[in-house]
Amino acid sequence: MSADDICALIAMRGPQSLVSKKKKKRKERDRSLKNPILLRNVNPNIKDDMVEEMFSTCGHIKSMVRYNEGGANLMHKFVIHFEKATGQMASVALMKKGLMLAGCPLDVIIPTPEQLMVTRNAHKKFKKEQKQMRLTASKKQQEMEAKKPEDIQYTLGQMVEVHSLAKLPKFNGMLGTISGEKTPDGRWPVLLPARPGKPFNLKPANIRASWADREKEKKKQNYFAKKKKRGGAQLDV
Repeated sequence: MSADDICALIAMRGPQSLVSKKKKKRKERDRSLKNPILLRNVNPNIKDDMVEEMFSTCGHIKSMVRYNEGGANLMHKFVIHFEKATGQMASVALMKKGLMLAGCPLDVIIPTPEQLMVTRNAHKKFKKEQKQMRLTASKKQQEMEAKKPEDIQYTLGQMVEVHSLAKLPKFNGMLGTISGEKTPDGRWPVLLPARPGKPFNLKPANIRASWADREKEKKKQNYFAKKKKRGGAQLDV
């Protein structure tokens, strides 16, 4: 259905026509998916194929939806509908209650509409919280990356790289070292090989920690992390 057809339908029948059409489709779908089973206490590491293989012996599976409620309940749930909406298939599935799957005893029930609604709403809430957490983490990362050059502090002897010099472009890309404290006007004294006797006072926007210095700091952190881990292992022994 094109956009023009939708506009014409709304003009003829009103905006509620599309809503009623969606409700009708939803009712037809719910009517075709009768006698579901609710599978609880499923190990989160279990793949859908394993669950499908286990319950395909009860009958041909028409739909299978995985739910994660999050929070303290780390276990997952499955709502399974069979091709033939008969109670016999659900009864056979109930016989699998208590079977061990990846170390967890399965709980199989025939859910009430209220139980299905609670499971779906909890899953939606968990997904919404996860999305919000990802957005928050992304914002924090962007804030760190967007840190102003004026706020970065360098130490004496730290290696820096010169960049974005307009008047002296030949020095761009050169590595130098911080030779003193920050000047009152906010510049850093940088000693370059091109002029070893006298440092250049450069703006914070024209220097950054060099790649070699960042790599050195990373190796240093890895060294201390391994040393700490080794020390903890010795204490355990």
